[in-house]
Amino acid sequence: MDMRRRMSRLVTGLALVTLVAVAGGACKARDQLTVRSYAMQGKVLAVDVQGKQATIQHGDIPGFMGAMTMAYPIKDDEALARLKKGDEIKAVVVVDDTKGLWLEHIQILPPAPSAAPAK
Repeated sequence: MDMRRRMSRLVTGLALVTLVAVAGGACKARDQLTVRSYAMQGKVLAVDVQGKQATIQHGDIPGFMGAMTMAYPIKDDEALARLKKGDEIKAVVVVDDTKGLWLEHIQILPPAPSAAPAK
């Protein structure tokens, strides 16, 4: 009986040590989650107000992705409402390991001056 009690205590102790180690590792992994942001510039190809997103054709986003066209969520309703197809924009792509990505700090750029006709 004494041997059974010792084994039971040993197994319980090992289970507790394992649980603490796993919980500690999970907390450390959670603390390592980060939010990153990247500057981007592109052209608005479509705006979906109900879907709260805009499709942007953009150049390279250094450190994040190459040039491409994709739909970006936009959380700021006022910024989204200002966007129109054809707008050239600068924005910040925010990447959150738990919440995905979205655009913030959207600036609509002034239209490029048109070239003067040749004479």
